[in-house]
Amino acid sequence: MVIVSRDVTGRVRRQRQIESVHDATEELTTADAPEAACDLATAAAADVFDMHAVAVFLYKDETGSLEPTAAGPDVSLDGLSTLSSSDGAVWDAFVDTSMRLVDAAEPPRRANNSRQETLVLPLGTNGVLAVWPTDSDIDTDGASIIAATLEAALNRVRGERRLETQREKLRRQTKRADRLASITELTRRVDAALTTESSQSGLYDAVCGELCE
Repeated sequence: MVIVSRDVTGRVRRQRQIESVHDATEELTTADAPEAACDLATAAAADVFDMHAVAVFLYKDETGSLEPTAAGPDVSLDGLSTLSSSDGAVWDAFVDTSMRLVDAAEPPRRANNSRQETLVLPLGTNGVLAVWPTDSDIDTDGASIIAATLEAALNRVRGERRLETQREKLRRQTKRADRLASITELTRRVDAALTTESSQSGLYDAVCGELCE
């Protein structure tokens, strides 16, 4: 009887976790900025998988580095350092897009918690997710789900921003083309007026008439 009860309880717990993951995924798909997506992901890691010691580092093209962007409730964002190509294993995880268990002596390190190893999961070309153990071992499956969901959300946001940039460029090009077409048409009308008028006053009136339209 006890065994059956435990089995049912375990299934209920897993079902609730699956539902929570689904809800978190839906929420992440509504994020309209990378920072918002990272905040939602770290919150989901804590709420769904009980992972309170996580952080997201996003890659910045301007600096060529991984910048700390969001952190779970047990991690001080201000206590995290920017990561670069000189930071060994964590940078290799990012470049090789492979999950790595990073030694406690290497970055990224939590403030006042230098004895803990770090699980680093790549987010494609977007950055990395860092997870530190708390009271128990790291939930690798849970961390992988959070990383995959966040990567998809970041790719979507980046794609939408790229699309909006392209649309704005097209709008500018269309506006410039319309302006050039107007100038060309005005020039044609002025030339036509110059060829049909012979007197100076007639030329003046014809040209002014075209320019004032």
